[in-house]
Amino acid sequence: MQTPVIVRFSIVIHERGSPETLRDPRGFAVKFYTREGNFDLVGNNFPVFFIRDGIKFPDMVHALKLNPKSHIQENWRILDFFSHHPESLHMFTFLFDDVGVPLDYRHMDGSGVNTYTLINKARKDHYVKFHWRPTYGVKCLLEDEAVNVGGNNHSHATKDLYDSIAVGSYPEWKLFIQTIDPDHEDKFDFDPLDVTKTWPEDILSLQPVGRLVLNKNVDNFFTENEQLAFCPAIIVPGIY
Repeated sequence: MQTPVIVRFSIVIHERGSPETLRDPRGFAVKFYTREGNFDLVGNNFPVFFIRDGIKFPDMVHALKLNPKSHIQENWRILDFFSHHPESLHMFTFLFDDVGVPLDYRHMDGSGVNTYTLINKARKDHYVKFHWRPTYGVKCLLEDEAVNVGGNNHSHATKDLYDSIAVGSYPEWKLFIQTIDPDHEDKFDFDPLDVTKTWPEDILSLQPVGRLVLNKNVDNFFTENEQLAFCPAIIVPGIY
C-alpha cells in the first residue's frame, strides 16, 4: 500500500540561510497523508535529543542561539548550559561525530526520536521507535571538506536534493521500527521513554516496515514547504 507523504529537511540551531555544512542537527519531518488523517513523524537525523525535561527547552534554545546583544553564537554559552545537564552528552557525541556534518540530505539517517505507542487489532499496546535509513548509505563531510563545499555553495544539500529528484534519481529511505512490550519496561536498565537514550539494537532489533521515496519536487516552496505545520501530537488511530 502506498501513502502520499511530504518531507521537510531543515537545520536546527543556525539561522535560515546559514551554510548547510555547519555542524548542526538536521530536522527530518515527514507528514503522512493517510486515509485516517494526517500523521506527523517529526524528528532529527540523530536518534536522541539534548534534554529530557521539556521545561529546560527555552533555556537550551537561548544557549544555542545567537547572543541577543552581539548577535553572535558563542561556544561558552553553549558549554555553560550543557555542562549542567549531563544527559546532553549523548547528543553531543552525535553532533561532534562525523555524522554532525552530513554530505547531503539524501545520505543521512532520520529518527522519530520520541517514543510512540502502537495499538494492534487485539488492542495490545507496544512502545515503538521509528528510524529512517538511507538506501544509498550514510555519508558525511570532514571539516576541511565542509569548508570547501560550504564555501562554494551555502545551500549545497538543498540543491543536491532538488537536482536528484528532478533527474529521476529519487532519494530513498527504508523505515524500521523497534518495539517494546510496556509490560517489560522495567526489565531494562534505561527508561525507554527518555529521549536522551537509544534502544540497543542488539537487544531490540530493527524491523523493516516500509520505504520512503521522494519522487516529486514542490511546485511552490513558500506555500508547500514553508507553510507546512508539523507537530508530534498530530497522529492517527492506532498510534499515540
